[in-house]
Amino acid sequence: MGDRISYTIEAGNTEPNTMWSDVVIEDILPTGLQIILDSMFLTLPDGTIVQVHEDAYDASTRILSVYVGDLWTDEVCTLSFDAIVSLDAIGRDIGNYARGYGGRAGGRGSGHIPGERYSPEGEAEIAIETDDPVYPLEDDEILPTDPDPHVTKEVENITTPSNEANLEDILLYTVTLTNPRVGSLWRNVFIFDYLPPELVLDLDSMTLIRPDGSRERVGRTVFNAAERTIIVPIAQIWGGETWTFTYRAAIATDDAVFNTTQREIVNRVVVEGENPDGTPIPIVPESSVTIPYTPTPRIIPQTGDPNDPIIWTMALLSALLGVVCLLLFLKRQQTWLRLHYAIVCPREANKTLRNSSTHKGFGRSSTGEEGQMAYPQKVLKTGLREEIEVFSEQFGAKRE
Repeated sequence: MGDRISYTIEAGNTEPNTMWSDVVIEDILPTGLQIILDSMFLTLPDGTIVQVHEDAYDASTRILSVYVGDLWTDEVCTLSFDAIVSLDAIGRDIGNYARGYGGRAGGRGSGHIPGERYSPEGEAEIAIETDDPVYPLEDDEILPTDPDPHVTKEVENITTPSNEANLEDILLYTVTLTNPRVGSLWRNVFIFDYLPPELVLDLDSMTLIRPDGSRERVGRTVFNAAERTIIVPIAQIWGGETWTFTYRAAIATDDAVFNTTQREIVNRVVVEGENPDGTPIPIVPESSVTIPYTPTPRIIPQTGDPNDPIIWTMALLSALLGVVCLLLFLKRQQTWLRLHYAIVCPREANKTLRNSSTHKGFGRSSTGEEGQMAYPQKVLKTGLREEIEVFSEQFGAKRE
């Protein structure tokens, strides 16, 4: 594929004392060969070289038809031209036949000059063709041309859109393989992606994108954990095709892996493959990508650390528990005070007391007189009264 092939067609007359008149050399170019128009030359029997007119080749019929003239006994004329093996030749038979035809001596003559296009009407009196087709290679197999392999690698922080990364950030890696040389073939391709120890691979994220845009999920088995290498095979990459391999990885948090002295994560990829004939490509394409990161290991709170969220949580819970205990204490204190007044004055427990009512016995009034005390104006509840009776008996208080 892409090779330039030179063809030579000879037409001669070996019959004694004869003339082959108005000889025309014709070649039907097979599909997969592209003729080079300025390479067509005609060498006459006297050694004169004539440039063949470009219109001698009809691209629609793929027929090259060149007027030679008359050939006498033992005279030979040669037509030569070059052709390029195109992409269409792959998988096709490009065997090339040639033929020559003309008339016998005494013909009217065509009036053409050598090197012009000429296609006489009707059947020729004398027509011959080559016995076997000719091929550019002995094995008749047309191979694509050698590839022009390229590989690039990119990284994107999908957790924090910035030029730096932090622990536990998710990185998206993209490996792009291209073969820009038309008509070439890059076969038995293998991607070797070497994962640095700072990264943890997401085994379910590996995806291969074909030239037509279709996606294929790559299985987990392509990752060699012992060697920390991703190995992805691609059977062949034709000229003009682009293949893409993507995967995600997280920055590791394992202290045994994490190196606080290193400030960059470097990821390298190497792609190996073969030429169309199976020979290894001498120049192995490779690419690497680097992303800087901030070494911020996980903070493990210590006892008494004011930044410890556990300490803050416990402090808050303790405060809430203290408030609840205080409220319960005040409620019990209020009940005890009511009981205290009722026990001290059991005789007044079921009476409605006025602000001015007094009782001799305990306490002092606001005027300083002994035995005066103000009581609540509300009636004690029945349940509380029953409790008062119990307490009154215990303290020896008598009811009227």
